Amino acid sequence: PLQNGRAVSIEEASCSDAEDDSPEVVELRTMVATRRAAVVAALSLCALVLLVDVADALTKTASGPVSSQEDELVSSGLSAGDEEEAIVFEAIVDEDGGTARFVHRVGGDLAAEAAAFCAAHVNASLAAHCATALTQQVDLVRRERALPSLTLEVTVDETGSTATFVHEAGADVRAEAAAFCAAIVPEEYVAACANKIVASAVDKSRLDAAGPWGRLLGLELLAIQRPTSESVGGAAGTNSDEPSPLVVSRVQTDDVVGAAKHVGLYFAADWCGPCRQFSPKLVAFYERMREIGRA
Repeated sequence: PLQNGRAVSIEEASCSDAEDDSPEVVELRTMVATRRAAVVAALSLCALVLLVDVADALTKTASGPVSSQEDELVSSGLSAGDEEEAIVFEAIVDEDGGTARFVHRVGGDLAAEAAAFCAAHVNASLAAHCATALTQQVDLVRRERALPSLTLEVTVDETGSTATFVHEAGADVRAEAAAFCAAIVPEEYVAACANKIVASAVDKSRLDAAGPWGRLLGLELLAIQRPTSESVGGAAGTNSDEPSPLVVSRVQTDDVVGAAKHVGLYFAADWCGPCRQFSPKLVAFYERMREIGRA
């Protein structure tokens, strides 16, 4: 409902703005206020617990150069000469937060290293997801080490005050972020803060290097396809009435549309009947245009 030109909740309309001061209404107002306070307190507690959990998880998966301590080098099978180039981090391998050290050596076969690690530490059904996560983490570390000099404006309090984070090319961005966060947040939140800043720095670097479509639509898009029966090995005896499962993959935006002369953005919803009828026609039209070299 609207009151005095603003939208109000049913509770406000029936209680907060009511003129009736009877005992029943006063009691109802008190119940509403108590419930609202309880909800706010619960949400605040959930947010705090989530933040602490995220900080803990990120601390366990934080990556960086191998420690120079001899015992750690030996335990990882690394020589002192490999210390600066190897990528080593603790990966979470079970629901209890247990970790194991993953090592990607200079010139090593990342796919083979990830496959061996996952076979040794996780259930076979999770091996593919494990390998993907390790590959993404190694890619992130590479991006961190290749970061150019940059600055970030970081909001440091609820009033919107900001501080400038500065990264110098070639420096350890995680050490810089940790030192920066130590000056603006409590100690227990430094790890989460530093991880957020590093991630933001990597994203900023990628966006700065992206083309106009990457900056407009985001660095990655989801490619969703439904394979034909031939592409999934369909044969006699298969039920053609059952659609093939969708295949979803990530593609780089600039790789897909970066060189295109014309790009169409089509918005539809799966609950929209006319959309569901039109979308296949649009796909068929696009395929015809592509066959004649006009798409």
